[in-house]
Amino acid sequence: MLPEFVTDPRRPAPSYEQTIPSVVQLARSVGGEGFQDIQDSEILDLVLPGSEVLTVTDIEEIINQADETVKEDEEKQDDSEQQFHFSKLKIIINSIQSAIDEAMAYDPIMIRSLRFKYNCELALQVYEDLHKNYLRQMKQTEITQFFKK
Repeated sequence: MLPEFVTDPRRPAPSYEQTIPSVVQLARSVGGEGFQDIQDSEILDLVLPGSEVLTVTDIEEIINQADETVKEDEEKQDDSEQQFHFSKLKIIINSIQSAIDEAMAYDPIMIRSLRFKYNCELALQVYEDLHKNYLRQMKQTEITQFFKK
């Protein structure tokens, strides 16, 4: 490590007043929008410990908001999976299979075309597995069909 970035536990940490000018100078040297006119007070507002103390209810609210966001993301993902329908999956598989067949037919170098076929089949395995799972789900009877009315 660089010695200037490692703090010695025997020495007191530098104060904010000593550190802020070097941070401002570094920001100005980086340049870009907003960095040229940055002020010491803006950095102090970001660095100084806040006077606001979080209560237990505040922390619970933050956690609940995070949980709700995760649930919403999962629901969106479930919806998108349902839109990826069985017929679309079959079209993708058939398209890739026909591309493999054409490469095998037209490529004069057999080793290259075999390598292409192998790599495509490896990549296609994900969709083929998903297709098989769809087929299993469609074949499986629902438990409600066994009940008599």
